Amino acid sequence: MDVLDFWNCVAKQDKVALRYFFTESAVIRWHATNEQFNVSEYIQANCEYPGNWTGVIKQVKKQDNQIITITNVTNSDTKEAYLAVSFLTIIDGLISELDEYWSDMTQAPKWRRDMGIGKPIH
Repeated sequence: MDVLDFWNCVAKQDKVALRYFFTESAVIRWHATNEQFNVSEYIQANCEYPGNWTGVIKQVKKQDNQIITITNVTNSDTKEAYLAVSFLTIIDGLISELDEYWSDMTQAPKWRRDMGIGKPIH
């Protein structure tokens, strides 16, 4: 499975192509919002999410039948930015499980900035 192709289809919200990355019985979990989807529900949630999106994979780790990606996802209309950490379980070249953790990309909270601790990563 080509994880770059997968993320390109996610960002383009390509309903047709996305289906071909998953097994028929795949389970998708968005842990931050406590949601679990089947493939059709995941495609609907992803492809009907408003806006124009881009995704840049920052890191990929592969081991046995698992792929882990860290991806910056940005809405070019609103400038919303998210960090997605994704754990893909692969069976016969297809995603059988996708566990994702999404986080807003924002600056540190004011109370921590006021403490003068830490520094930006980028």
